[in-house]
Amino acid sequence: MTENLQKMGADIQATDDGMIINGGKPLHGAEIDSHLDHRVAMSFAVAGLLCDGPLTIRNGECVNISYPEFYSDLYSLAE
Repeated sequence: MTENLQKMGADIQATDDGMIINGGKPLHGAEIDSHLDHRVAMSFAVAGLLCDGPLTIRNGECVNISYPEFYSDLYSLAE
């Protein structure tokens, strides 16, 4: 999560048991990796609706594990 958020411009540091996020910086598009985790892919897909520029999620098809219609449902909400 921290690696992907850093790629999107977040001011974030990993800790032993979580992360510290210093807010106030807008997120921008990037290429991130889901690490084949559907929860990561879904979280970043939502962030992608709000960031400036395109967001590419490598291995984003892993959402099919739990919610095959996720992307079509998400994009329909954004219309």
